[in-house]
Parts: sequence; structure tokens; C-alpha cells
Amino acid sequence: MSAEDCIESAPCGKDDYDYKLTECSNGKQNKSYYWTEPIFCDTKKSALPASEIIDCPECNPGKYRATNSTNQSTYCKSCEEGT
Repeated sequence: MSAEDCIESAPCGKDDYDYKLTECSNGKQNKSYYWTEPIFCDTKKSALPASEIIDCPECNPGKYRATNSTNQSTYCKSCEEGT
């Protein structure tokens, strides 16, 4: 194989990135995007979506939003038995 065998990569699309969510704090969390690896698309021709602040998801039935006293993040905690 030589450099002549290389072909131009296609621009990146929705299938080429994923996102990470931060812990919930004050009902909000940051959603930031990153390229999934290995990267086969052309990242120079495409841009990742901008990071955004989103609402934390509601807790499932039987759980409520509790606050972590160490870092003030929130999480879903199970209700007391019988409730």
C-alpha cells in the first residue's frame, strides 16, 4: 500500500460523534459532544454540535431527586420502602 491508495474521507455526520453529560446541578447539566474513535471521517470538513446546558431528566417512578452534600450535584434516589 502506498500514499496513492489513500482516498479522501467523507465529511463527518451524526453517526461519527457522541455526547457526555455532566452531573446534575441546580436542575441543569452540560451536554458536550466528542468524535467517536476510530475517526474515519474528515473532521476538518465538519464541526461538532455546540455544547449546551439542558434540564436534568426527571427521576423514574419510585425515585426522587436528592442532593449530594459533597459537591451539590443531584441524583435520583429510591423512595423509602412503602412509598
